[in-house]
Amino acid sequence: MNAALSLLGRAERITRSCRQAVVCRQTAAHVWGLSVLSVPDADWPVEVIAPAHLAIPGCVTYVGEPPADDVTDHRGVRLTTMARTALDCARSLPRPEAVAALDQFARRGVDMEALWRRPLNSWRLRDTLSLADGGAASPRESWLRVVLVDGGLPRPATQLAVPLAAAGAPTSTWGGSRTRWGSSTTARSTTPRRRTGGATPSAARSCGGWAGA
Repeated sequence: MNAALSLLGRAERITRSCRQAVVCRQTAAHVWGLSVLSVPDADWPVEVIAPAHLAIPGCVTYVGEPPADDVTDHRGVRLTTMARTALDCARSLPRPEAVAALDQFARRGVDMEALWRRPLNSWRLRDTLSLADGGAASPRESWLRVVLVDGGLPRPATQLAVPLAAAGAPTSTWGGSRTRWGSSTTARSTTPRRRTGGATPSAARSCGGWAGA
């Protein structure tokens, strides 16, 4: 396998040469255009589902056969559908990374409620799915939501127009309250209006990521 090929190129070559291989998990999410890899794509293995182990360098095999409805073609690669890929990422990734991936899938129109209702889902998986929010504008904003919710705080809202009293500490909004991070001051916001675009007013609003994807 040519190490110089991109992850997309390697995935295309493997699924073209092995008809039983279906690209899955983070590799499939990458092919769908999501930001989910923790290393450059040239260093990421091609993850596939196949009926038996594939002895291909640079390839990780998960033995199994996905239902035909969960398989499609995109960008020349045979891979799991967006819905199935979202479900696989929610099952296999640590909770913060799983929610960051789910947020991106939700932005692309994947029905999280339909995924939640799929049979055989564990309650742990459903709890992760319930945290998805297509209004998040970066992976770090998604991670922050997990930290806040797991810490017992109300779930933050996204894409709310909240005026900043002054420049300085960023603002996150949840449950109708406005908190300036790094300050002990908390104020009630006026009736918030949903934004039509722009950055989300969260503690991660200045972080790089996939805003506008």
